[in-house]
Amino acid sequence: MENKKNKIFIYFLVVFFAFFVGTSVFLVISNQKNPSKNQPQQASATYSIKEEKLVFPTAIPRRGLINLKLTDTNVSNFVNGSLVNFTLIGDSDREDITAFDVLINFDPLAFDFVSAQSALPSFKIYSFVKNNRLTLTVVKISLDKIPTVFKETSLANLVFKSKKNGRYNFGILPSSGQETTKFVNTKTEIIYPSINSINVTVN
Repeated sequence: MENKKNKIFIYFLVVFFAFFVGTSVFLVISNQKNPSKNQPQQASATYSIKEEKLVFPTAIPRRGLINLKLTDTNVSNFVNGSLVNFTLIGDSDREDITAFDVLINFDPLAFDFVSAQSALPSFKIYSFVKNNRLTLTVVKISLDKIPTVFKETSLANLVFKSKKNGRYNFGILPSSGQETTKFVNTKTEIIYPSINSINVTVN
């Protein structure tokens, strides 16, 4: 009877030992597969590349032209106190024009603005001088439906009076403040022309 009890005790001891060993092995394997939350984990770095489109400032597309030139192309030197005459030349790139604005930069210490006259019978010219800038606004006043397409056309005649010796620049400005040099066609579309500048010498 006592032998039987010893065998049962040994049997339970073996089962308990096997269970203990099995549980220990299971925990070790589980820890290897799933590290404990308390153990430091190596952070996996994540990189995200943000694609950005670079926007470069683009120049305003220009069509046609408004150019300033000396009326007498054979003269570039002027005597102090003499009148300097300019002609505005325009090309509207096949557009029918109803109005245009021109901004002209000059040195008011060296020149006085005298007059501006439209070279187009169907257009009226308005001139304004502010500091070193002459602004011309030219508007079609004729009610006829004849298209006014400029192609190397004389637009206006300008007169300045020289009053100081030196070499000076007269240049058409693309813009100044809210004002711009531009054509306006019959559809009220704005066309920005190519522009130029010229130098004048006063002796």
